[in-house]
Amino acid sequence: MGIQGWGVHELAAVAGIVRDLFILVGFAVAGQQVLEAARSRTLNATSMLLEEIARTDLRMSRHAVIYDLKKPSNVAAMNKEDRELMTFVASTYDRVGYLIRQNLLLAKPLFDFHGEDIELL
Repeated sequence: MGIQGWGVHELAAVAGIVRDLFILVGFAVAGQQVLEAARSRTLNATSMLLEEIARTDLRMSRHAVIYDLKKPSNVAAMNKEDRELMTFVASTYDRVGYLIRQNLLLAKPLFDFHGEDIELL
């Protein structure tokens, strides 16, 4: 019979199917772009985290807070220098926690890498 024998209804049906296929392909491409954008945000946040945690001043401060700082019964009893040191470390990890809460950073890799230090802090 071939396409020449098709009527208007058959051609309209084929056109509708072709249109639907293009729409499905468009949705698939858009979905892939959304996934790539999410991966890119996660990668950027992870890079920020690694840069933040790798800073020499933070590493030294974290070590001092965990191992060297005298642990008073309350923060008010601490001297100003120790309190500032503890606040610096805590605020850095607070920013990291915010990235996790915003789903910009995965918690598992962070805790796999720094879980022991975080628990000690």
